Amino acid sequence: MDMLNILVNPEYMQTVCFLCYKQSNKTTSLHENIEIHDEYCTSNLTLWNIMKKLFPSHDLLLPQACEDCSSLIIKIFSLLQRNYFKNEMLSLLVDNINEEVDNKEECSRQPKKYKLKVNLPTSESIISNSKKQINILECKKCNMKFKSKVVLQNHYRITHKNTNAANICDICGKVFLKSSSLKVHLSSHKGKQCPLCFKVLKSHSHFNLHLKNHNILTKRKRVNKYHCCGNCDYRSLNKNTLEAHINKVHLNIRPFVCEICQKGFYKKSNLTQHFLTHEKIKDKTCEICGNAFVNDKTLAEHLRLHSGQKPFKCDICNAEFITSGRRLEHMKRKHMEKIECCVVCDKKFSLKKDLNSHLKHVHGAENYILKLENEQTELQVIRLINDAKVMRIPT
Repeated sequence: MDMLNILVNPEYMQTVCFLCYKQSNKTTSLHENIEIHDEYCTSNLTLWNIMKKLFPSHDLLLPQACEDCSSLIIKIFSLLQRNYFKNEMLSLLVDNINEEVDNKEECSRQPKKYKLKVNLPTSESIISNSKKQINILECKKCNMKFKSKVVLQNHYRITHKNTNAANICDICGKVFLKSSSLKVHLSSHKGKQCPLCFKVLKSHSHFNLHLKNHNILTKRKRVNKYHCCGNCDYRSLNKNTLEAHINKVHLNIRPFVCEICQKGFYKKSNLTQHFLTHEKIKDKTCEICGNAFVNDKTLAEHLRLHSGQKPFKCDICNAEFITSGRRLEHMKRKHMEKIECCVVCDKKFSLKKDLNSHLKHVHGAENYILKLENEQTELQVIRLINDAKVMRIPT
């Protein structure tokens, strides 16, 4: 029976069990005294008290319980009480044995044989001990807490033996005669941070010496040395960055070429980073088409092909692209001046790769033509292209 029917029909409240919400003719009141007999103890309780001990957060909305639920609750309570008394008997028995062993005189020559008189704990003693307030004993040396005096004495004898007249540092093991000296020494193990340079010093002596160095020595301000371009106002702190700028803007060359794929770069560090892609294993796999990639960046750019996402937008014509590189190529082809000129037919291109493709397919230049050294003139390039054409003429 659900709770809604009980609330609508109040007459059901006298016959419905509070736990299973089933209607029953034989019910037991929650406030009726029940005498529980067990092998360890006998108690006189009500179902209300038992429920508050077993399930303190359970709301008792109805005043009675059916026979099945009441017998189940009593069984659970009896089982828990039995386990509690067993555990308490064992713990008291162990404490009694320890006390008897400590009271016996030890013989150094003969093996230890004891005749112990141990009082077996009873349920009455357990109940009386549970009512007494437990005294927690604390070790004065290490602040550990113990329930019995015997265990505290054993701990003191084993852990703090022969340390009455000495104070020992727990970190480095140094021994001091006075506890005040030990406290002063312990402060030396705590690191201290310099408020000027935020360096952490290991001890107070190092910290004080470090502060003196700040007061005596004045730190020299670093003078930024810029490397300036001879053709424009560009300047950089890095000499290699300036070299890359000259190669890209003024000379329009890529002197650093990959030996595997013949791809050129303006800067040597870019070539070094690119060369790692040939050594890496393509372990990043697309779950849609199965293509493998070297790193997460290229995989993320590839996934945009499947999702149709184009986050990079041209500021001039609002065309959308998957990567920023493709957007830059679009802007050079459509909206910028064509500065790459063919040395044979004077045709102009926006990108260097478009010029290389033109030289290869129109003028018959092979890949080795694209790897010419910087010192070669346009005339030498034309001669090499013509030689390639002569070599292709059939005999």
